[in-house]
Amino acid sequence: MNRLLNPDGILCVAVIGCGRMGRLHARVYSQMPTVKVVGVYDVAPDVAAAVADEYDLTALDSLDKLLPNVDAVTIAVPTKFHLGIAEQCLRRRIACLIEKPLAKDAVEAKRIVDLAQETATTVQVGHIERFNPAIRAMSRLEIQPRFLEVTR
Repeated sequence: MNRLLNPDGILCVAVIGCGRMGRLHARVYSQMPTVKVVGVYDVAPDVAAAVADEYDLTALDSLDKLLPNVDAVTIAVPTKFHLGIAEQCLRRRIACLIEKPLAKDAVEAKRIVDLAQETATTVQVGHIERFNPAIRAMSRLEIQPRFLEVTR
């Protein structure tokens, strides 16, 4: 059995950062039968509360209250904060799914990787667009795009 799952086969997770990407992670986690979302956190409590209300989750007001109760987290905060939050999680051996880019520069990315190796803890970079139905459909087409523009 996966070492992250509790004896009931449930993975306890949290979402750190409740902006656009964090909201998506919260939605998906809330729909997964083998996942328990322990809580969501954002430096803006009203943003965390809105996500919590939308998906019937709990908003917590500090990482200190959140981290002792989770097996894994999504880190969906601005990139410049990835290392600091990842370090707090990895030192507690909490698996991290970090939205891309992994870090603001190669030095910080290497530090995250080194911490993951030192603590034998999983770190993964989120590549959510790989699973976007439109992107998947395009991969089945026999076209050779010469120009691509994306607006979000």
